Amino acid sequence: MARILRPPAAHRTVAYFLALSSAVFAAVHVAWAAGWRGGVPAEIAPIGERPVFLAYDLVATAIIAIGAGLFAWFGTGIESTVWHRRVTSAMSVGSCLALARGVPASMLDVVTLLRGDQVQAVGIVADLWFCVVGAGGFVIASSARRRRSTRS
Repeated sequence: MARILRPPAAHRTVAYFLALSSAVFAAVHVAWAAGWRGGVPAEIAPIGERPVFLAYDLVATAIIAIGAGLFAWFGTGIESTVWHRRVTSAMSVGSCLALARGVPASMLDVVTLLRGDQVQAVGIVADLWFCVVGAGGFVIASSARRRRSTRS
């Protein structure tokens, strides 16, 4: 019977936050794709008209939500090394996708604000969310890898 090694409480809390916030983020994107305009200014095209952007956001969000959820629920993994590697690798890929979206966009937000131009609040929140979730995903993945290597 495979045993489960629970991660530290602080890491489980981060994992639950990542999983839940990713699920909410994905739900909002699906609602936007269905035509809801909540929080999106009129001058920004609906996300349903930007399918590549929508797909990218949903893929990165799904990877992080599933990986963080598995980590929070099952701990650092069942004894199966293959599944442990898959989950931590997925978290790392999702984190890279999130940071690749969030960091450049956040830098652009800062430059735009420094020039004295306006930035939409919904854009700033989304950009910062991607940065926080990307960094959090790396924390979870590295925690799982460290705890796994100390058991071996």
